[in-house]
Amino acid sequence: MPKVKYATVVANSGPHSRSTAPSQRGHTRAVTIGCFTFGILLVVAYLVYFGYPLLIKGAVVRKKSGCMDNVKALRSALQMYLADNDDAFPPASTWCDALMPYVHSQATFVCPAAPKLRCGYAYLSGLAGLKSSVIEDPSHTVAIFESDQGWNAAGGADLLVKEPRHIGGDHYATPDGGVRWLNRIQAPDFHWQPILRSGVTETRSSGQPALKPP
Repeated sequence: MPKVKYATVVANSGPHSRSTAPSQRGHTRAVTIGCFTFGILLVVAYLVYFGYPLLIKGAVVRKKSGCMDNVKALRSALQMYLADNDDAFPPASTWCDALMPYVHSQATFVCPAAPKLRCGYAYLSGLAGLKSSVIEDPSHTVAIFESDQGWNAAGGADLLVKEPRHIGGDHYATPDGGVRWLNRIQAPDFHWQPILRSGVTETRSSGQPALKPP
C-alpha cells in the first residue's frame, strides 16, 4: 500500500508541476521584454528631448562658421586684388567678377544660411577706386558685409541683410584685412562711408574725388 500511495502522489503532483513551469517562464520572459522595451523608449525620449536642440544648435554654429570662412576668403581675395591693382579697390558694379579669379570657386560667395543666393554678400560702394592706404580708421570701416541683394550688389548699410542670419549678428570684412562677427548693437560702430586720412587729396582711380575728413 505505501508504494501505491507513493505512486499516486507522484502521478498527481508530477503533471501539475510540469504544466505550471512553462507558464511561469513565459511570464518572466514577458516581464523582461517589457522592461527592455520601456528602457529603449526612455532612451529614445531622452535623445529626442535633449539631443534634437543640440543638433539644431550644431547646424546653426556650422553655418555661422562657414559664413566666416567665406568672408575670410573674400577678404583674402580683396587683398590680392589690391596687390595686383596698385592698391586700388575694385569697381562697385563688378566687384564679384573682379574677385572671382582670386577665390577657389563661386561657392565662396554663397552664404551657408542663404544657399539660394548666387552671392550672399555686398560691397561698400564708397570704396570703389580708392587706395587702401588713404583710408582713415580702416579697421572700423566696412568693406564686405552680408546682404541678400545678389551678385555684384554694392552700396551701404541699406543693403545689409534685414534679419541677421547668424545668432543675431553679421560678418564683416574691413579694408585693413580684418574679419569679424558683430551683433546689430555693435555694428553701428562701423563707418559706412570711407574717410580719407587727414591731409590726403588723392582722387579715385575712376576720376571721382574721394571723401575728405569732416
